[in-house]
Amino acid sequence: MELATAHVVGKLLDQNETLVIVSVLGRQGSTPAPLHASLVMHEDGVFGTVGGGTVEAQAIEVARRVLGTTHPEIHTISMDAQEASNEGMLCGGAITFLFEPLEGRQAGLWHAAIESSAGGDTGLFVVRVNQSSPELEVSRSWVIGRAVTDLDDLRRDAKRALASQVPTTVEKPGLLFLLDPVIVPDELLVFGAGHLAHALVPLASTVGFRCWVIDDRPDFASRERFPKAHKIMVADPVATVPRLPTGDHVWAVIVTRGHKDDARVLRCLLSNSYRYIGLIGSARKKEIIWESLIKEGTDPPLLDAVHCPIGLPLGGSTPGEIALSIAAELVAVKHGCHAVLKE
Repeated sequence: MELATAHVVGKLLDQNETLVIVSVLGRQGSTPAPLHASLVMHEDGVFGTVGGGTVEAQAIEVARRVLGTTHPEIHTISMDAQEASNEGMLCGGAITFLFEPLEGRQAGLWHAAIESSAGGDTGLFVVRVNQSSPELEVSRSWVIGRAVTDLDDLRRDAKRALASQVPTTVEKPGLLFLLDPVIVPDELLVFGAGHLAHALVPLASTVGFRCWVIDDRPDFASRERFPKAHKIMVADPVATVPRLPTGDHVWAVIVTRGHKDDARVLRCLLSNSYRYIGLIGSARKKEIIWESLIKEGTDPPLLDAVHCPIGLPLGGSTPGEIALSIAAELVAVKHGCHAVLKE
């Protein structure tokens, strides 16, 4: 589940609204549903998606029926032949959904998940479905990552779900468990607000990054130029580094207005931990900056992890084309395909 979905659920429960959360329990055949698909049906509409098309339309109809009740349901919904053909799927497929009604008294559970996830303490929801009782029974609990070892016979599956960030279902006699990690969004720190950053931020935002733009020029680092940025900081990029997030969910791209500023920012970033650091520039620029940093005492293995020249080799040279190559590299690194695509 995306953290944004948890925020929506928490807010609705605070308002004492009734709602239904639709979760994917399983897939058969070919389906368009995203891996982390979930949908929230509430009194005023729908948030999220479980893949669109006729499958989602039918899921919404079921959710409307469940809304306002205390009775969860499980349904398997199939793509029709025409939709499967339109999607280019030879055999089509089916998705099994859990329709889980929620009430305001459960708000505390969701806020616990939101607060710990936002604070870097990743975890997962353990949704227990009792299928052996006369009526389907569903209960939900929140488990932080370091406590999954307390889940006894579920701990191995819980660790796998947390590591992969992919929901996992586990079947036991009469029971079904959905282990649903809350996915914290990746933060992309963009140092520089020039033409390249202007092209990169909307692309990176589209593929799921929450973008920060850092530049000391107010005419460049503005909301008008970067409407999709999560945060805009008008300040010296080096001075802001200690105030910026770090860790496995943080990515950094250095595209300032000159080699000198690029080197200053890189020098500061190397003392912290990030999922990815990319530096714009040619092989010659890299050689000059690397030589300077090593003379200053930088450990060469730290530089080995920096992506420079940045971006996949797509052949383009305009700011938009270079931004596309950088966004493509970010996605490739995120999904473990970078080494193959660089060959």
